[in-house]
Amino acid sequence: MVQEFYEKLRSKITEALEYAKTKCDYADLLYEASHRAILTRELPEKIDMTPYTYSVGVHMRLVNNNGQNIELSVTNPDNLKGAIDKAAALLKLQPEGEFRLAPIEPTEGHYSTNAKVDLRTVNMTKVMARVAEQLEQIARAKEKEHLGTEIKTDVVVASAIDQKIIADTDGMFKTQELPRSSLYCYYKTKRNGAITNNMESTSVTEDISHYVDENGTLNAATKAMFETACEASVQLHNARTMTGNDTRELDHVIVHSSVIGTFMHEAIGHPFEADIVRDGSSAFWSKDGKPKQDVIAPPFVNVVDGNVQGKHGSEYIDDEGNEPQKKYLIKNGKLNGMIHSRETAARYGKKPNGGAFSQLGSSRIPRMNCTYLEPADGSMTKESLHELLKDVKKGVILYRMTGGTVAKENMNVTAAYGHYVENGKVTGYLKPATISMDTKKALFDIDAFAGKISVDGIGHCGKEGQRKPVSDGGPEFTRFKKTEHINLTVQA
Repeated sequence: MVQEFYEKLRSKITEALEYAKTKCDYADLLYEASHRAILTRELPEKIDMTPYTYSVGVHMRLVNNNGQNIELSVTNPDNLKGAIDKAAALLKLQPEGEFRLAPIEPTEGHYSTNAKVDLRTVNMTKVMARVAEQLEQIARAKEKEHLGTEIKTDVVVASAIDQKIIADTDGMFKTQELPRSSLYCYYKTKRNGAITNNMESTSVTEDISHYVDENGTLNAATKAMFETACEASVQLHNARTMTGNDTRELDHVIVHSSVIGTFMHEAIGHPFEADIVRDGSSAFWSKDGKPKQDVIAPPFVNVVDGNVQGKHGSEYIDDEGNEPQKKYLIKNGKLNGMIHSRETAARYGKKPNGGAFSQLGSSRIPRMNCTYLEPADGSMTKESLHELLKDVKKGVILYRMTGGTVAKENMNVTAAYGHYVENGKVTGYLKPATISMDTKKALFDIDAFAGKISVDGIGHCGKEGQRKPVSDGGPEFTRFKKTEHINLTVQA
């Protein structure tokens, strides 16, 4: 069935490109289709199930060697010829320009992850309802464990198959098919009239069987993840706050991978997207592609964007047909490179590195995949959190980003909860806290890491009206010296 789908579309796409070639010097085409099923459960008696939806978008570029270019989008491949005629007429009216696309090899290939549970052939209603029920049961078990506590949940279970085809008039024809599965649970906990909340989410480029066995039972790792989140929402009733004087006495701030990942994505990743650089909006690069400052972190710090197999933001090929490379944005503390599309790669004299993405027929622009902090070597990595905390007299550990804002040189990240550290030991829970960082200086305050790299932070990054699945992360724990570059405010 899948092979027939691609063969049928190939004839339509080839015909459209051959026709476009009579109107311009070069054309390429991106076809995207998304199959989705989603269940939301706000209360045990309120369940909304959408068993199947299907969306399509097609994006084409017509380019002339004199720098003229035009884009077109349709939702039905059968309408391409008429859209090409209209675009070609407008293309002729353009003055000569500087638009160029960096060359790529016109190869063919099919990239895919097979789905054991395929929503195109399996009714997902029972499977997803069973998962949602088990996430709900975690809250009911915690209520029995903590008498006098009421826990309400909002649950989302989602499954998808995303398909795309990239082809051009030089003979490239590549296809990709990826399953996606996501779980989300928001916990609202009430005790003695006071309310706390926490949430957990996870998403992978695999089908729903990543989380459940053949009987639909949550596997141990997934269940433990949501149990930890639910327990934290309960423990926040006993959490302490901190005054301004308390925060000034801190000597270290330690952040979990779920917090450092957001910092890497927002404060570092976006300013390294080459169209942001081109438009003069990057805090780190000038419009001509030269670093504003060479060194922005200690020599033991790397920041990377690329693929991490199976993670929410990973893809085999970008939307121009290039395999995403491991891109060192920062290497050994120095600015190293940007995230490129073919257009920005041509502008800056670089090779495309697999960073161009679209959303169902929108323009292809530089985007992140999986962005994470990476220790450049093992010199500053401790064996465990225990070792990392040994020389911390007063500190905090912050977990799970719940929101944040980023400006050109500053960023605020709100953590759902934390732990207070005294004389190297965790002494209790901390209420939600907001950490503010100077994005051009705070990385210099990193002095140690602990744990393996985790790239499990997930989101749908918004840019120019498009949304793209992304992942972020870093070592399980990253330790910052508490300096004037970092401020902390804890919920009263």
